[in-house]
Amino acid sequence: MTTEELTQERKQTKSSEMKNVILSEDTKGFLVAHRMTQEVGDYVDGLLEKLYGENSDECIDAQMSDLWTAIGEAQDQIIRLMGETIKENLGTLEITEV
Repeated sequence: MTTEELTQERKQTKSSEMKNVILSEDTKGFLVAHRMTQEVGDYVDGLLEKLYGENSDECIDAQMSDLWTAIGEAQDQIIRLMGETIKENLGTLEITEV
């Protein structure tokens, strides 16, 4: 089996395993917030495309650069907070095995 085939098989295994994962409502909320920040950027990008036209990618990219950086930082913080919440919740469980 080639490396590419192994990689593809591994991705499919991870994907199928993730289908069985049950998330708390709080974790789902964090993931929704993460996605919403992406949608904000996509929306603003669409507005600029309407203003400047489809052939103005370089201009739009330059104007969007700071916003995408800020969105990325916000998403990083959302994931950090989600991780802290999960960690706290796991700490309250009385499970002695992992």
